[in-house]
Amino acid sequence: MDNTKFQELVLQQLQALTKGQQALAEGQEEIRNNLNKLEGRMESMEGRMESMEGRMESMEGRMESMEGRMESMEGRMESMEGRMEAVENNQLQLESRIENQVIEKLRGLYDDREVQNDRFKRIESKLDSIETNTSYLVAKVARLESLAK
Repeated sequence: MDNTKFQELVLQQLQALTKGQQALAEGQEEIRNNLNKLEGRMESMEGRMESMEGRMESMEGRMESMEGRMESMEGRMESMEGRMEAVENNQLQLESRIENQVIEKLRGLYDDREVQNDRFKRIESKLDSIETNTSYLVAKVARLESLAK
């Protein structure tokens, strides 16, 4: 092999190597571009994730607030139930007291009515007796007047 052919062969090899290097450089550049795109996407995803984390924290805060409100409502409901029980108990006591008082008063009225009925019967009896005596006396006066004439 002569020197020119060797040089041509070396030149061809160098050109092939240069093309290979250029292809590698282009591939690396493409890889860099893809990596940059991926990094951009990753940054975008990280931003979205941070935004989602913020939203989640906000939602957790709201949930805690809602839980606090629910606990407060439960406390109020228990308080209202206690009050309702107290009102029911007071109502039952009041009903019982009124019932007892009414029964006592009804008994008193019935007893008073019985006393009045007994008194009325005694008065009627006395009136009957007076009527009988009056009838007897009227008859006797009439007989005495007829004798005196």
